[in-house]
Amino acid sequence: MNSMRLTAIIFSLALLCSCSGQFAGKSYLASKNYDGCIEEMSRLSTEDPTNDTAAYYLGRCYLAKKVSEKSLPAFKKAVSLDPQNAEYHFWLAINYWVLADFDKELQEYSKAIELKPDFLSAYLYMGHSYFDKGNWKKAIAYYDRVLKTDPYNPEALFNQSEARWQLGERAELASTWKKYLDYYPDGVKGIRATNRLNALGDFSYRNYLIGQRIMTLKTPEFKTERPDITYESMASTAVIAAIMEEKKDIKINVVTFVNGNKELAKERSFEIRKQILAGHPDIKSSRILLSWFGGPNKVKTSEGIKTINETVLFVTEAK
Repeated sequence: MNSMRLTAIIFSLALLCSCSGQFAGKSYLASKNYDGCIEEMSRLSTEDPTNDTAAYYLGRCYLAKKVSEKSLPAFKKAVSLDPQNAEYHFWLAINYWVLADFDKELQEYSKAIELKPDFLSAYLYMGHSYFDKGNWKKAIAYYDRVLKTDPYNPEALFNQSEARWQLGERAELASTWKKYLDYYPDGVKGIRATNRLNALGDFSYRNYLIGQRIMTLKTPEFKTERPDITYESMASTAVIAAIMEEKKDIKINVVTFVNGNKELAKERSFEIRKQILAGHPDIKSSRILLSWFGGPNKVKTSEGIKTINETVLFVTEAK
């Protein structure tokens, strides 16, 4: 067998080993079979110490098991075997973050970006690192880079707004908080974004205690000087109806405010009750209690007392 053919066979076998290791590694991670992954990748690494793929997935599976002391040398080995692989540098950075070695973390993100200038995850996590340090301006710069390509990235959108808030910026933040809430109103961040939005005097979203849970909902809106609810607002009444169907032991107080027009406030409260009951015959109307006021709703926020001329509150009342 001539040397060229032998070299080709060796190269093909090495490539096959690498590809099979990659396929197996992805499969183990997807199934969360970390122990099986560690056993298999350790075997491949022993059989072929130059197998960077096996070293990389060994690191990934150790890290997934939260054994960061063992994942670190595996990632280092992968990087040493293929220093031009941006993904390897990125995960080595993640490992340094877990170990609280933040300087090396930043170095590895930078290397990943240098190798792959469009590596959005590296930009995002670089932003996170500066955000955690309270270096708001640098965090914003990296989040801006992410949002240019992915305008609705939830982490970048939220953290960029929060970083600008920490810098004392307020002028355009209402629109960015609303953009976040339009797409990601749920969870702790939704509650936080709503508090920030309300503090700016914008109450298009509000946090409501429904049952035992605080929920962020779009505040019902109405046609100008009319009791008719807008189509977009029906999503909020639908959520209330769904909760009342599930939790049959609660009542909901609907409280409406229209400064200077108590009668319109009353009409709007009846309209909301009608929308909640629509298509839900199992909900008794007696479970929806109505109140209305011809004055404004005054709300305490982190930026002081805010006055809302027209709004709606939902307040849970246990039976």
